[in-house]
Amino acid sequence: MYRTSSDRRFYKIKKDIRAAFVRLVLEKDHFTDISITEVSDLADINRKTFYLHYDSLDDILTEYADDLAEDLMQYLYQASSFSTENLFEWMDLHTEEHPFVRKLSTQDKLLVFDGKCRNTLYDYFQSCMFTGKNMSPVEIRTVSSYLSAGLTDVMKQWTLYGQAGDRETVIRQTREIMEKGLTGLAKKPAVGVPDRSYEADARMEHFNTMQNYLSLVRDPVSPKNVKQITEVQSKRVRELMEAAWNIPFYHERFLRSGTRPSDYKKADDLYRFPVLTKEELRSWIRAELESSPDKFRSWHNYATSGSTGAPLHLVFSPNENAWLTANWLRVLAMPGYNPFTGKTMSRTLLPREHARDLDSLVQRFGILRRRSMSDTVDPKALAEEINLYRPDYLYNYMDILLAIARWAKETGTGIWHPQYFAPTGYQVDGEARELLTSVFGGGLVDAYGLIETGSCVIKLPGKKYYQINSDTHVVNTYTPDLTGPSLSGQAVITPLFKTEMPIINYVSGDGMESYIKQGIRFIRTINSRAFS
Repeated sequence: MYRTSSDRRFYKIKKDIRAAFVRLVLEKDHFTDISITEVSDLADINRKTFYLHYDSLDDILTEYADDLAEDLMQYLYQASSFSTENLFEWMDLHTEEHPFVRKLSTQDKLLVFDGKCRNTLYDYFQSCMFTGKNMSPVEIRTVSSYLSAGLTDVMKQWTLYGQAGDRETVIRQTREIMEKGLTGLAKKPAVGVPDRSYEADARMEHFNTMQNYLSLVRDPVSPKNVKQITEVQSKRVRELMEAAWNIPFYHERFLRSGTRPSDYKKADDLYRFPVLTKEELRSWIRAELESSPDKFRSWHNYATSGSTGAPLHLVFSPNENAWLTANWLRVLAMPGYNPFTGKTMSRTLLPREHARDLDSLVQRFGILRRRSMSDTVDPKALAEEINLYRPDYLYNYMDILLAIARWAKETGTGIWHPQYFAPTGYQVDGEARELLTSVFGGGLVDAYGLIETGSCVIKLPGKKYYQINSDTHVVNTYTPDLTGPSLSGQAVITPLFKTEMPIINYVSGDGMESYIKQGIRFIRTINSRAFS
């Protein structure tokens, strides 16, 4: 056992004893070669004085481990939130001690360090990580135990062997294992790798959609959740840029901008990265589809409306599509719709012909029911589909919904009134609003998004501003000529969940007037096709 005291001289002697002990550990071949007499002589004290402070040499190790554990706990509690980066930053503060720890590791003397570190992380997770997560005490203990044991070993392995490795890769892999388990490591491959199989991801897509939906912020932005939103957004910005670094198309853009993934920690940092035009995206996607057609067999294929030119063909992996759908379900839920028990009808959620109706066991239980509308511009056929399916939530391109509305007005045909409906592709003006609500009812949701990026902005009933889905997107505004940041100008959008074939800093062609409040961007006005 080791002893403590408030006397300053007592701690001065302790410091000398520990310094002597560390020096001898580094000099000797083995821990057992060190004697208390040698430590006392090197510390310039006698054996009796040594025993006033410690009972044995092992007590020095125990005290040293306790001090490290206390230092780690203080570091964790001082941080605004937990992150894998925090652990590596804390280890950097103790770099000078790594040779001592490595020497002890060769002699099986690290058990006390492992135990103290694991217990520290376990206590921290129990007290801080699961507040408001609706988990039972047993679940919290199980997850805390799993995370603390795994992270302790990662920290040990990095201290012993890892400094020469790729730090960003180790941090990313550790974070992905924490969040997604072992399967998460395979979810961000470099584009163009032909042997990556997505069939398992496709089978799990409905499950992942529900899991992702439950993880999203589904309440309007408020002082209560603004910190949570900004922390999630910043974390996903880092993850996206780490994934993009391994993709040749984006790696070149990193080199062009003179930046690395570590330079991107928050939404505003994306102003440093080159913007992405529709033609650049079109060319890249075409090249990838041509070079690796088998890779995309299980991916979702979408296309823009082509209203400003030729349609842009897009591909979303099953995991990306699960996020795309979860985000849209969140948009549906924000006004009050229940996406789990209601019926959704849309053009784009289920693009494959064989997946039109109840296409999963989950949907046969009345959950996440949805149907794709026909890929036609015939308003009569589309109106018949709506009236037959009677959706609770309807969305399609605004020009399609307007065509149905005009046809219904001209022919006097009644159209089923969904609980909510949302036109996409253009911003709703006064004339369009009047026509649409007269035909489809009063449940108009003023949501903004692109096929390329998913829905990212919504104006909730009674609000004068649009809020951004900032936990899944970054919507930055640039000067009209795209030369730099501005509160008013061109909208440039990044979906943070699209990490396997990213779309970073995409120029939407739409104009926005924005403002920043509590670190989050809000939109005052949207001017569709202002820069097309």
